[in-house]
Amino acid sequence: MNVEIELRYVLKGEKLKKVSEFFSDVKSKWTKDTYYVTDKPSEYLRIREEDGKKSLEFHDHVAENTTHEWETDISDPEIAKQILERIGKKVDIVVEKERFVKDFDGCLLMLDKVKDLGDFLEIEADNVGQAERCAEKLDLKGIDRGEDKSYPNLLKENLARMKNN
Repeated sequence: MNVEIELRYVLKGEKLKKVSEFFSDVKSKWTKDTYYVTDKPSEYLRIREEDGKKSLEFHDHVAENTTHEWETDISDPEIAKQILERIGKKVDIVVEKERFVKDFDGCLLMLDKVKDLGDFLEIEADNVGQAERCAEKLDLKGIDRGEDKSYPNLLKENLARMKNN
């Protein structure tokens, strides 16, 4: 099990432009996450496909900004999807994003351009204080944090809004 501390920021306008420039030396990778319905809203089960790497992942959001994670590589995501469906798991939503990753001052930064949702910066660190220091150095004070919701939940809300308009 891995413990992940993560802060996420919604990026728009000048802040998006500035952060994108910070990542200009990084090659992006395409990520497709297929999420499955779980018993608790704090949990998620997904199959991740990312530039040749494939994994089965279970995450449990245990506290604000803190997730326990279990992840394992898989060779065939289609077979894994069939197994999950055979044991009664239903696809909840598919999230696709272009991701840029960069190390910065002891933190892992990820600029995510999420299809049908928008642009976000995620900061992963060993502890909240370290993540907040990185955010401060990146001048993120006052930037929307996206209500501490997951991409699947934010995307479902956005797609419902788009459908109703």
